[in-house]
Amino acid sequence: MNDYATIVAMRIKLLRVRRRLSQQQLAEKVNLSQSYTGRIGGASNLTLGVLCALASALSVAPARLLEPLEVLDSEAA
Repeated sequence: MNDYATIVAMRIKLLRVRRRLSQQQLAEKVNLSQSYTGRIGGASNLTLGVLCALASALSVAPARLLEPLEVLDSEAA
């Protein structure tokens, strides 16, 4: 998988679920609408500022949102 929009979307969802945050809760932490956060990885393109804000809300470095999913999965084990 080399589609970064998909990788970022899947990572955000995985981290959000691990932190027991709803889409609405994450959206509020980043000051975005829930509908916007729900479209991440689809038609919406993230700005660097939004990517950094999401990473901060999920307590990870922005670069972590771009790493292959296998890296995050191996750390959970």
